Parts: sequence; C-alpha cells; structure tokens
Amino acid sequence: MSVRDDHPVVHRDVPVSSGSLAGTGRDDHRRGTVPSRAREKDDSRGPDQLRASVLIRALLVAGAIAVGAMWIVLAGVAPGRHRGRPGVWALHRASRLLLRALGVGLSQRAGPRSGASLVVANDVFWLDVLVLLAAGPVLPVAEAEVARWPLIGSLARRSGTIFIDRKRSRGLPDEVEQIAAAMRRGHRVLVFPAAGGPRESAASPFRRAAFQAAVDAAVVVSPVAVTYRGSADRPVAFGAPIDRDALVDSVIRTMARRNTADVSWLPVIPAIVDGGHPAGDRARAAAAAQRAIARALPQPVVVRDPAGGPQAAQTAGFGDEPPEVGPTPRAA
Repeated sequence: MSVRDDHPVVHRDVPVSSGSLAGTGRDDHRRGTVPSRAREKDDSRGPDQLRASVLIRALLVAGAIAVGAMWIVLAGVAPGRHRGRPGVWALHRASRLLLRALGVGLSQRAGPRSGASLVVANDVFWLDVLVLLAAGPVLPVAEAEVARWPLIGSLARRSGTIFIDRKRSRGLPDEVEQIAAAMRRGHRVLVFPAAGGPRESAASPFRRAAFQAAVDAAVVVSPVAVTYRGSADRPVAFGAPIDRDALVDSVIRTMARRNTADVSWLPVIPAIVDGGHPAGDRARAAAAAQRAIARALPQPVVVRDPAGGPQAAQTAGFGDEPPEVGPTPRAA
C-alpha cells in the first residue's frame, strides 16, 4: 500500500560504498547488527540456492499476507468507537509479519512517542511504508486510488487508512480535518510530505497541508529518518524512479537480498510555535521537520527562496534552527 505524498513510483536500489554516506555504521553495537563477515558469508549463495531462497520467501510472503489480512478483517468488526485502534494494531502486526517474510530486518533508534502525533518521514523506497507500519502502530494517509486496488484497498479501508485525492484541491480542507480528527482521537498519523520525487542528494521541500492538521489538533510533529543497509552492512542508495510495472521485479530482488531498514525516531517538534498563527506555525513546523530529517541522513536541505524558487542549502543545518524541544514526552 502506497502512502506516498504524490508520486506512486518504485525505485531501483543501488548498493554504494560505506564511505558515500557520512556516519554510516556508527553505533552498530547498539543496533544489534549482524557482523559484516557473517553477512558476507550468508550472501555468498549460488544461483540454485538463491532461487530456492526466493521461492521460500515467496511462500512465506503469501502466508504472511493471508494471516495479516485475517487479522485486519477481524479487527474491522470491533464494535463502535473502539474499531479504529484495533485496525491500526492489526495493520502494525501484519506489517511486521510481512516485513520479516520478505527477509528485511528492522533496526530502530529510540522509538515512536506515546500519544497522538504527526509522523513525517523521508521518501526513499517502496518499502518505506511497510517499514514504518512495522516500526509502530501508525495510521497511514494514502492516495485515493489505493482504495480502488483489489484486496489492498479493502484492507486499507478496514484498517482505518485516511484517503486523500490530490487532484481535487477543493477537498483539501476536509482532508486536513480528517487527519486532525484522527490525531484528536489519539492516533499517530503517518505522512510522506516531500513535495518532489525522492532525491539522493537533497531533502525535497515539505508540503505544509499535513502540518496544518497538526496545528489544528495541537499535537507534536514526530520526524523519522529511514535508511537501508545491504550485505556487509553497506548502505543501499536508490537511483532513478521506475514505474509501478517493475514492482514485481523489485520485490523479487528484495527477497533475494539480506537488507536491513534503519529507522531513527528524532526529537519531536511542537506544531504551535509562532504565537498561534496557523500559517506561521505550519511553515516553521514543516521546515524544522525537513531540517531534522536531512541532518539525520545527512543531506543538504532544499529551501524556498523569497521568489518561490527552490534553493539547495550547503548544509543540513542551513537557515533558521528548529525550535528548542525538551525530552520526548510520554503518556501518563
């Protein structure tokens, strides 16, 4: 299920050297990563072994989808006002099961905060959605076309997914209110707000509509950075987008490799920081979240100049610094 902000594409993965991403490999002992020599040994498989491994993975994926679908359907019949939360938890558990079946490891730094928040993430790969759903119970925002997909659309509706139609600008206020209402009910709502396609060298400017929902609901913004590692803990970068027809091939390649997704939950950012002025609040919150994620990757930030055109800052910390925040609050 895609919850991309505006571009339903899949991306081709390209292994890169460890030196190409600053900070890669730090604190591996805290993340519990597999030693490089062990990974290299595990990945030295012949063609027959590789085909057998993919076949086994495919069977596990089919089983995970069946079990996950059953969980979501059962959660969807929960009575009354409790219906939403079981759906989110079922989606979370189903995503963890499916990610494991695909052979993708999950490593997290910190974790999702308790209580309602707007979870905003960088857009790297088609796995991003599944990874973040597996990382914690979140309510995804998806494009309206996802609701029409066979099976996936039905399961998405049952799990409580919020659907938006970016082709109908007149519906934007209602969609913002749907997101705000979900957060008022205590949900973490997941969005990918990057305005352009994924980039290897810069974080795209963030759209602000979802941040308006955070302002309206008076919740914090929870930025999260997602990266991937392949065999021998080498980082994996992603090249030019490819269309959705190549998804099956990309899934097979994913099953054939031993990848790990690293999820870094960053300090939360208050949505209301500009004296209660909605336009200023959403702009500052969006810019602060963009800088926080870019700094964690690390990447330069694409900002908007006064004339409205994009500019790439030289460093991730360019421009106004995000507001000071204290320790991540926890629910009582």
